[in-house]
Amino acid sequence: MNLTYDTKGLLFSANSLDEALQVDECLANTRSKKESFEIEVTERGQMKKKKREVDLLSWHHLVTRYHEPLQLLKAYDALHEFGLDVCQESTERVAPILKSKKQKYFYHNQTIDEVRQTDRYFQALKQVEDKYSGKLPDGTEMFRYQLEDAALMYANHRLLLGYDMGMGSAKRSAITD
Repeated sequence: MNLTYDTKGLLFSANSLDEALQVDECLANTRSKKESFEIEVTERGQMKKKKREVDLLSWHHLVTRYHEPLQLLKAYDALHEFGLDVCQESTERVAPILKSKKQKYFYHNQTIDEVRQTDRYFQALKQVEDKYSGKLPDGTEMFRYQLEDAALMYANHRLLLGYDMGMGSAKRSAITD
């Protein structure tokens, strides 16, 4: 049996119809594909319990919550107990894809302080200072915080500026285009 993937997450592809039925039965009976839990929410001032279900093989779960090698997934153990083993080569083909998705996710989820410690921020700050420090064509100068914010936007590829009107946020965002 092989480990494959699609846009939603990981899949176990069987070599025969009989094996496919065993895989479905195994994953359904052992709760190694989906996990249920309860959360408390407040609706109209009243606390209520709601059931939620998470797909343990979805990209979202694997990228944000799962931090072990793929071979340690609950589904692997369950399939092994059913006498079904996953091809090691297929796992090795999928592992770099998961790693790439995790790197992309964590790259975009850094705090501003973490971004300020990266090389890409210092490179962006140098580029912004080289190009925009000093007098601008309209006769004004950028303040230091404006240069730093522009470098953050440039280094992070996106940033929400929540300054009041008149603080120069339009100027900062215009120089990152």
